Formats: sequence, C-alpha cells, structure tokens
Amino acid sequence: MRPLLKWAGGKRNLVERILGMFPPGHEERAYHEPFVGGGAVFFKLEPEAGSINDVNGRLMGFYRVVRDRPEELIEAAEGYVYEEEAYYRFRDRFNQRPGDPVEDAALLLYLNKTGYNGLYRVNSKGEFNVPFGRYSDPRIVHPRQIRRASRLLDGVEVFSGDFEYIKGCARDGDVCYLDPPY
Repeated sequence: MRPLLKWAGGKRNLVERILGMFPPGHEERAYHEPFVGGGAVFFKLEPEAGSINDVNGRLMGFYRVVRDRPEELIEAAEGYVYEEEAYYRFRDRFNQRPGDPVEDAALLLYLNKTGYNGLYRVNSKGEFNVPFGRYSDPRIVHPRQIRRASRLLDGVEVFSGDFEYIKGCARDGDVCYLDPPY
C-alpha cells in the first residue's frame, strides 16, 4: 500500500529497487525500520511483525493512533477543511501541542496533506512553521487507507527514540532496513 504521509526523503519511487536487495524469504521475517519517516518501504512490504521507529515523537504518535484508534482519527480529521485561514488556525493549535493523541495525529495528517509540499519542519522553538500549500482540493482523509494501515501496524512495535533500540529488538534472521536522515 502507499504511505499515509508525504515525507522528505521518502523512498516511494525507489521501493522496488530497495526490496530487490532484501534477502530471499524476507517476506516471512520480522521487519524493523529505525528511521521510518513516511514508511514507504514498510507499507509496501506489509510485514506481519517487527518495529518502526523515528526520533520524531509526533510522527510516531501518529502511527500509534493509526494502529490503535483509526476510527477516531478518521472522524477527527474529516472535520477539517482546506482553506488558508483554517490552515493557520490548525497549525497554531498543533503548535499548542494538544494533549489528546487523536487530535494531535489528525492535525499532523491535515498539515501534511495541506501544507507546502507535505513538509514537516520546525523552527528553533520546536514550532511547526510550514506555510499553506497550494493544491486544488486535496483529499485529507482516506478512510480505507487508514483502516488498512491500522491492520498492517497491528503486531508492530512503534518506538520513538534513538535508532539503537534495534539492538534489543531485532533477532537473528530479522530484516532491518536503515535509511538514516542526511
């Protein structure tokens, strides 16, 4: 399946080449991706077990909500509209760091689909500062895709931290794909 989010450095166009380098029988092995970002390889591979990780805690919170609370995410995000004034209001709300993980995930999804080029960028204060994107009526919520991603993430551990977690998580024979940020 396609990734839920656009992400800088995403590998959507290289997935087939990357998977061509995986060992024979990789489909039956646990899969670990310590720098998941948008997860193009993970979502294409559709592993049944393993882990994903990223140092971006809000991104990983998004994946936890997709896995554990997909219907709430869909309901929350379906209420958002693609308008410039609304975008900046929702961006301000995101920067207030809502305590509700579903609201935070819905805002991240909205900002990713409606912000300039799908970027995730923060300033020195940690505030999301991507400007409004210019799209012709972007589709923010894809309920079937979110539900499918939820099923794929079931049984997958979601971490947020240093990539070295992999040393305590991966076992002999597992597949680990490391694509660190530049």
